[in-house]
This record gives sequence, C-alpha cells and structure tokens, in this order.
Amino acid sequence: MQQLATDVGVKIFLPARYAEEIRNNKHMSFKKALTTDFFGNYPGLEPLGLISKDHNVIQNVTRRRITPALGLVTDDISEEADLALGELLGDKEEWTTLTLKPLILELVARLSSRLFVGTELCRNEEWLQLARNYTLTAFAAGRALRTRPLALRPLLVWLLPEWRKARQDVRDARRILAPVISAVLERNRLADEKGLPRPKTKDTIQWFYDAFAEHGATRDDIADAQLALSVVAIHTTTELLTGVLLDLAQNEDFINELREEMIAALTKANKPSAPPSSEAPDGVVERNGKTTWGKNTLYQMKLLDSALKESQRLHVRDTATMRRVAESDVKLSDGTIIPEGAYTWVTLEAYRNPERYPDPDVYDPHRFLDLRSQPGQENKWQLVSTSADHLGFGHGEHACPGRFFASNEVKIALVHLLLKYDWQLPEGRPSDVVKSGTDCGVDANARIMFRRRKEEVQL
Repeated sequence: MQQLATDVGVKIFLPARYAEEIRNNKHMSFKKALTTDFFGNYPGLEPLGLISKDHNVIQNVTRRRITPALGLVTDDISEEADLALGELLGDKEEWTTLTLKPLILELVARLSSRLFVGTELCRNEEWLQLARNYTLTAFAAGRALRTRPLALRPLLVWLLPEWRKARQDVRDARRILAPVISAVLERNRLADEKGLPRPKTKDTIQWFYDAFAEHGATRDDIADAQLALSVVAIHTTTELLTGVLLDLAQNEDFINELREEMIAALTKANKPSAPPSSEAPDGVVERNGKTTWGKNTLYQMKLLDSALKESQRLHVRDTATMRRVAESDVKLSDGTIIPEGAYTWVTLEAYRNPERYPDPDVYDPHRFLDLRSQPGQENKWQLVSTSADHLGFGHGEHACPGRFFASNEVKIALVHLLLKYDWQLPEGRPSDVVKSGTDCGVDANARIMFRRRKEEVQL
C-alpha cells in the first residue's frame, strides 16, 4: 500500500490482492469518490453529477434497459457501422495512411448515438460533436478547478473559461435534444389519452423518461443523461477499439484468423432458407442484400473476445481503478487500516505479472481463449467478466454497467473494419500508451494504413 500525491490529490494505492475485499465493502463509497473527482454539483457538469446521484438512474437504465435490449439492436448498430465507415473511409483500394484515434472516435460516437438518441440525431453533426467533445470539456473544467482553493471554487466556476465552455455545451445539448424529448412526451400523451400502451422504442430517450418519472426530474435531466452516457461510453470504447486495431495490425495472421471466425459465426447465423448469393460464402444468406446477425453470433466469436481482452490488458485507461472513499475506518484482512476519509485506488500491476500472464509484455490474442478452454474457466475470462486479475471494467457492485454494450459495439465495429478493410502499420509499432498523471491512453498520434477489400459477407 502506498500513499502518493497525484494530479488529482493524495490517494492511497492498494495492490490488486485487495480488490476482492473492497469491491462491495459498504464503508468504501464509490459515489463519494465520483463526487470528489468530478464536481458534478456545479453548473456545467450536471451530467457527471447524475452518475453519482442516489437514484442511480444512469446505472439502472444501463442495466435494466440497455443490456436486455442488446440482442434487438445488433442489426441497427451494424447498419450504422456500415453507413459510418462508408462515409469515413470510403472504398479506396490503394493504401492510405491516417491517424487512427480520431477515426475511431467518430465511429464510436455514431454507433453509440444510434442506441442512445436514435436515428434522428445519431447523424446530426452538431450532436455528434458534443457527444465526442463533452468528456474532454468536462475533464478540462475539473482540472482547472481542482488546483484552486476550496473556498473560491463556487466563484471560480463562473469565471474560468473551461467552466463557461462546459455550461455552453450543456445548454447546446439541451437545445438539440428538446424537440426529440418533446416528441416522446407528445407520443406518450396521445397513447395515454387513447388508453393504448406507450410505443416501444430502441433508444434511451423514452427509457430515461420512464426512469426519471418517479423522481420528478425535468426535461433537462433527460438531456443531461445523454451527455452522461457519452462521458462514460464513448472515449473508453474508443480507447479499446483503437488499441486492438493497432495490436492486430502488427501481424496479418491475427487478422486472418479473426476473419475466419467472423465468417463462420455469420454463416451459422444465416443458414439458408433460400439459395445463397453467388458471391456469398457457402451457407450464408443475404437478406435484403445484408447478412443478418443471430442471437449468439457475437458470443461465438471467442477469439475476437480474447483479442479484445488482451488489448484491454495492455492498453490501460488509468494507472489504477476501483476508486473509493472510506466513510469510516476500514480494517482489511491482513490488519491494514484504511482511515476514514481516505481516497483509495486499486493498482493494475496484475496486468504485468508474469506469474498470472506469461510474457506479459507480448500481445497474444489467444491468451484469454486458452484460459477459457480450461475446465471451469469458461466464464471467468470473457471480455465482460471481472476479477482481481483483470480490472478493465472494475470489479464488484460498481463494475462498469455498460460493459456488455461496449463489448457488443466494439465487436460489431471490428467485424466491419476487418472484413471490409486491410490494415497495417506504416513504420512498425507506435508507442503503446501515453501517460499524463494518473490518466493513460493509446497514443493519439498513432497512424495506420488501410485499403478497401472485398468482404466475404455483405454486412
């Protein structure tokens, strides 16, 4: 255990062996840690404040509405990936070099927004710009305030340019979403007047309206919830997808193996009820020109799941995870005392532990597939599984509730990216991780080469 002064204050860093002890400890508060870090009680960061509210609306909508609906939106997300990549990459058959992370950020914003706000706004550039950039705006505002005296903060939030930008972003989001929210409310009113069930939707506007209803929340709260989803979903998913594509581009054999698995899974999901297209692989039926996704298609892509989990291991988003604030003195099993008020994190040193992960600095896309093949280990090593050995999504009660959507979204995106394009690195491996204080990230300047290829399956 170490106590260190960081760019976000004094923190106690706990070894990963303590993860099991603190993950559901009722005296270790996750919400207090969020409140301490993100200043969600100040105007401009209301979306972050929603994440730490006691009503748990963001978490509940994610767990109870988004996750159960994943099987219903797979084709929608795939359709959006097809449209987005057609616009972003096109059909260039010659090798072209680009900076990868901005491309992936645009793609993830499109795919996420398809579910979050629906087709009307998921291609609206003003909304997409907010969805992509509000996270950066909010974190910049937090950094600007964190170093200022506590007593002056209520005044400084009105003076600092970072905070003026945050408030403007929130106003813009509320303005853009207002007609969409009004349309949902009017649709509900008409259904209620006629005594009919309210229409079912495949976006989160209605879901947030329903979840907020018992708390007397406003239309602004529904709009703020959309920005909150963008904060927790878009940049973290961008990091994972950027990292795995850079990893796979090291070796064409990795990509070819994954393509074979993807084609096999899609073939199984599309057993022909009519003669297959002459251009489709044997057994694949293109319906309305596209291959459909079966209920278990993504689950069958186990090598893809393993490759993603391995990239998540190598490309950490933070130097530590599982942030908590002790609400009273907490005694751990070995006698270690965490004092009341202490802010703790769990380190990620297990990721580079050769006893847990042989050759820990080597990217091995088969690593977690091999671990899953061991008796009794099938469920422990999936991308969405959490443990003290792999804290990519946290662990315990407060593990990322959106990890199931993130997993599906990244896999769908990769199916499109790998089947439709060839990828290679222009000058060897880019730098893996760029660190700034406690934050990490895949090198934002990493470049990659791509060219259009003829996909075996029409997605």
